[in-house]
Amino acid sequence: MKKFTNILFLFVLITAAKVSQSQPCKPDTAFPGTQGILPAELEKTIVNVPYTAIIQYKAPADTNATVAGAVVKVTVDSLRITEVIGLPANFSYACHNANCMILGGTVGCAKISGTATPAQVGTYPLKVVVKLRGRFPFFGLPIQIPESLQYDTNTRYAIVIGYNTGLRKLQASSPMVLYPNPSTGHIQITLGSAMKEEGVIEVRDLSGRSVYRAKLEHYDTDLDLSHLPKGLYLLEVSAIQGNYRSKLQLE
Repeated sequence: MKKFTNILFLFVLITAAKVSQSQPCKPDTAFPGTQGILPAELEKTIVNVPYTAIIQYKAPADTNATVAGAVVKVTVDSLRITEVIGLPANFSYACHNANCMILGGTVGCAKISGTATPAQVGTYPLKVVVKLRGRFPFFGLPIQIPESLQYDTNTRYAIVIGYNTGLRKLQASSPMVLYPNPSTGHIQITLGSAMKEEGVIEVRDLSGRSVYRAKLEHYDTDLDLSHLPKGLYLLEVSAIQGNYRSKLQLE
């Protein structure tokens, strides 16, 4: 009997080790706060270089939810990622378990991976669809809420794909010039001799959200951003020769 117990114990250890090794990621039990998602943003993806990003997410122990048109306090039983919309081709995600589910008050993780091609240079906003299952008291009885009735979409993240030439300093020999800057929306972009092949123009607001994207086919081009609200933006040109950034003030 003792020998059988030892064999069973050894089998459990080996199985646990295999499960641990097969996990795409490991939940961070030191996750701060009662709920949320980390990191604040994803690192840039480099063309032709395998990419991996780990997202940690924590479900609240309880939350407010809308049931039959009324807002009620719900004890969270589970939270589950059901879909990630907007991933570029060749990219996929996998969670720490098969169904991407965590219990209320616990932490889970998801791993995004893939390899981008030159044709994919640009920004890809992601929508992470989450479903929640919980209970709320009704005349002293716990009423179960099917997860199909409670879902949310997180739009915090985006996959940004660029080249592995780093962010070049704007030197006098090959500057990127925006004129006028500040501008009312009509600007001229000049890259001089730096632009030998077509690239991609990306304009993002201060939250990192992409608000404009277009091909840049010439080293000297005009851009109409008059439809954008006044404020400070980051304009980036991604090309084989390098990535060039500049702040742009719209007035």
